[in-house]
Amino acid sequence: MATRNRPKNAPLRQLIRLARVEELTGLCRSTIYKRKALGQFPQPVKIGPHAVRWYLDEVLDYIDSRPRSR
Repeated sequence: MATRNRPKNAPLRQLIRLARVEELTGLCRSTIYKRKALGQFPQPVKIGPHAVRWYLDEVLDYIDSRPRSR
């Protein structure tokens, strides 16, 4: 796998399944896909004909961007 423009010591980005995304965000599948369609949630990466994954760092950035409740 080519690592263009990636420094030699940079960590690899981790891909996670939908179940892990649900666990991290507290959102259900339908809400994740609705927000994705509206451009309000990170886009998944297609890894096969019927399989997608999300980048962990993008999901964590999404979580950090959400307003905190008081």
